[in-house]
Amino acid sequence: MFDISDSIIKNNKKYQIESPEGMVDFYGINKIYKSQYLKLKFTNGQSISCSEDHPIETIEGIIKAKDLNKFTEILTRDKLGCFIKNKWLIKKPIYLYDIVNSGDSHLYYSNDIISHNCNFLGSQNTLISSSKLQQMAVRIPLKQTEDMKIYIDPTLKANRNKLFIIVVDTSRGVGGDYNAFVIFDVSKIPYEIVGQYKNNTISPLMFPNIIHQFAKSFNDAYICVEINDNGQQVADILYREMEYENMIFSYMQGSKGQQLSSGFGARPTVGIRTTKTVKRIGCTNFKTLVEADKLIIQDENILKELYNFIEVADSFQADVGHHDDLVMCCVIFSWLVQQQYFKDWTDTNVRERMVQDNLTLLSDDILPIMADTDDFYHTSEIQDVSYNEFLNFINS
Repeated sequence: MFDISDSIIKNNKKYQIESPEGMVDFYGINKIYKSQYLKLKFTNGQSISCSEDHPIETIEGIIKAKDLNKFTEILTRDKLGCFIKNKWLIKKPIYLYDIVNSGDSHLYYSNDIISHNCNFLGSQNTLISSSKLQQMAVRIPLKQTEDMKIYIDPTLKANRNKLFIIVVDTSRGVGGDYNAFVIFDVSKIPYEIVGQYKNNTISPLMFPNIIHQFAKSFNDAYICVEINDNGQQVADILYREMEYENMIFSYMQGSKGQQLSSGFGARPTVGIRTTKTVKRIGCTNFKTLVEADKLIIQDENILKELYNFIEVADSFQADVGHHDDLVMCCVIFSWLVQQQYFKDWTDTNVRERMVQDNLTLLSDDILPIMADTDDFYHTSEIQDVSYNEFLNFINS
């Protein structure tokens, strides 16, 4: 019925679901793991099992399942309404299934009860707001395999002078967390993700070869390796054994903490260590970049991870049963972009650009702009290009 990939079961065959709007389209079904769940029994004889945060439509508006009480009138298919008769918290692990993006009102019937999913993506304190997550569209890759997706052809003339950076997150390569990297186009703002790779079985000894292959293909891209755990070994192989020059270095500068370096002086270390400070700043910057449209993400795997990248204690991490390897590459990148060395190297300053954009919006609100309507009509050249080079630019 559906193609299953990670937690999202996509509705590829365009089935519809019944809602108060009638039969409506929906994006798919999200499969989520929970260590405990609620079982609700209603006065109309129906019952459902759901997460504690599952949103249900009531006469008072949308209320999470855990906050329902016996006095709350719940909306139903027959419009007669019902009330909670019993509510049990079942402390057993379970996989739950929730509809994603159903119709314009994001409502659907679940055993005659009206459920709501407009805040489903991001309903559990995700780093990126739920409203933003629902706006983010998926792009079809130009090339993909089980392990990687590529969105542009770096061999095309229009891309040959672009500046790319590859941010690498490493694991032990034994079937748990993934060895992963994300390729960013940093030639201009907004930055754009143009490729990603993730594999949880490749060893740290072989991973550098994959990274090197992609880096050479993307205009000798700069490489930033997260050096916690096995990352140091990966970075050292790239820099010392493979003699790849475009590596990003870091060094410690007193109270300022970890800083980017060109690799000269101040005892530089090849790669970046993800400390609590780096992660905290990176998460804050990442949220700002994405929600201000200064970092364009159209990769399905990264979006899936963002749906389950939630607040835990005073930090963010993947929810139970999920991974955040690609998202952590984005977090590290978001820390990099505010480093002075990065701004000088790329000749971009995202903070200044955001200030300029906001000042422009403010001035537009204050001063009306008069324009000749002819100025709104433009022509542009359309150039046909061949993708033959692209199909060979990297070995599958």
